[in-house]
Amino acid sequence: MREILFFIDSDVMDRLRENFFLESLIGKYANNLKSLRAFKFDWSRSDQNFDHVYSNQAFTRKLNEYGIRHEAEEYNGMPNSDSNWSPEGRITTDLLPFFQRHVVF
Repeated sequence: MREILFFIDSDVMDRLRENFFLESLIGKYANNLKSLRAFKFDWSRSDQNFDHVYSNQAFTRKLNEYGIRHEAEEYNGMPNSDSNWSPEGRITTDLLPFFQRHVVF
């Protein structure tokens, strides 16, 4: 059996962090984000990939540090479930009213 070796290139990891992770890009784009009429995102507390939960929590904290107005919510439920898409779900009761309040037609 052949042994597989791998290594982590720290320069590549630094470039990934600087150009991919949203919370790392906030400083670069803070003025653009501050100019938005409205900014909202949410995430499921029950997301099977806990990195999604952690990264959204870190993202909203970093936005707060830069004074960027936004709405962020961690909701109880599963992403892509009927509780989101049913007539009483988050799309109807939360997302559409957000657009109604902030989008200018």
